[in-house]
Parts: sequence; C-alpha cells; structure tokens
Amino acid sequence: IVALSGSYGIIAFGRLVAGVGATVLIVVVAKIVASWFYDCEIGLAMGIFNTSMPLGTILSLNFMGAIAFRFSWQASIWISFAVGAAALYLFLVLYRSKSTAGELKSEPAGLLAAVKKAGGSAWLVGLSWGLFNAGLISFFTYAPDYFISRGESIVKAGLLASYPMWGSIVLAPIVGLLIDRIGHKWMFVAVG
Repeated sequence: IVALSGSYGIIAFGRLVAGVGATVLIVVVAKIVASWFYDCEIGLAMGIFNTSMPLGTILSLNFMGAIAFRFSWQASIWISFAVGAAALYLFLVLYRSKSTAGELKSEPAGLLAAVKKAGGSAWLVGLSWGLFNAGLISFFTYAPDYFISRGESIVKAGLLASYPMWGSIVLAPIVGLLIDRIGHKWMFVAVG
C-alpha cells in the first residue's frame, strides 16, 4: 500500500495497516514461542525472540536510509516487503503446531475479569513500557534527520540513531538464559 501510494492519506493508511499487522504479529509470535517452550528454556527462547525488534530497527536505520537515498524511498519499502514476504513463506512452509497433549487447560476469562485480576501494578508497568516505547520510537523517527542536519552522512546518521538498540541484541538472550538458570524473573523485570 505504501510503496504504491501517491498521496499522504494512502501512505498513512498503509502505515496503519502495517502497525495493526505488526501488533497482531507480536502477540501471535509470543504465544507460539511460549507454547513451544513452556516447560523448558522459555527465558532463553523469549530472549531470542525479543532480539527481533532491535535487530529489525538496527538493520532499518543502518540500511534503509542509504537505499532510499541511492534509489528511492519506495525501494526501501519494497525491500521491507520482500523480507516480510520471505519470512511469511518460511513460516507457512516450516511451522508446525506443538502437540496439545498434556497442555494445561484453563477456562476463558472475560475481558473485564482479566483486567481486574491483573491489578494496578501490572497496568502501571504496561503504561511505563508503552510510554518508553513511544519515546524511543520518536527518537528513531527524528534522530536520523537531526544527525543529518548536524552534518553527518545518511549512513552515519542511521548508525548513531541505532545505538540504543545494540545492547538489546546481546542482553535479551543473556537475561533470558539467566532467568532460566537462576530464576527470580520479577527481579529482572524490576531492574529492567
């Protein structure tokens, strides 16, 4: 939608569709990882899964600006589309559901009951995480332009803007492994 658009309104609609899709994907993939690794090494599995967004951000900031500058902004969108299409193809070909034998069963809870059960502390953590991500995404959106305005090249601007994500690539799997080995997951949540 975005690559073929000719107006701001269509681009905005395409971004909305992509955002909804990304949100659904994050929830579904986390559920898949949790069901596959529920009884073993779930911390490491989730840690590896949690490198996907930082890695995508780093690759995008470091390469898409240069590709757009060299070819066109649509070229960077088409490359993103191709990577997503390839990932979808591999998922459809390779993914198999885990057997449900011995799976824990639970009664579905209503939305209001689940919200009430979560408690205020969980909602405060969620709110702080959402606000942190809003700030970080704003930084990724505007930092490259700022660095370019300060005389940096497009490539250097993307590299500088990607620095906040580099630690996540290393730390997410390590913290996941530590949670599996020593436990105390809430301590790691609190420190995070």
